[in-house]
Amino acid sequence: MNRKDYIDFAHRLGWTKKDAERAYGRTKDSAPETEVEVLRTLALFAGRELAERQRLQAAQKGQATRNRNAREQLEVKVVDMAETYETQLEEERSFWRGALARVYRQLQKRGITIDFIEELLNRRAG
Repeated sequence: MNRKDYIDFAHRLGWTKKDAERAYGRTKDSAPETEVEVLRTLALFAGRELAERQRLQAAQKGQATRNRNAREQLEVKVVDMAETYETQLEEERSFWRGALARVYRQLQKRGITIDFIEELLNRRAG
């Protein structure tokens, strides 16, 4: 049986084409001739080697899931931190804007005006 027939036969039995190719690659001496020989080579491959490959695939999938969850948690954390910092910054700006306004009112009572501060207070208030 040639390689294509071997792979087609294994595929009809429910094997993936890649696994059938791997099993065919494990035939050492010559290609199996009969369906019984094909089944024997598939059974040999299906044992330890296929189970190990499937275990590794499951581990990779688990790692990918853990990585995705970690990224999602990090995104949520970064967004929360940004919102917290933005709120804190706005509170500090509000405090200093009020402090500047109070000091500037005292300066105005003494006849001192500063255009830059007036523009700043008017721009922030609006």
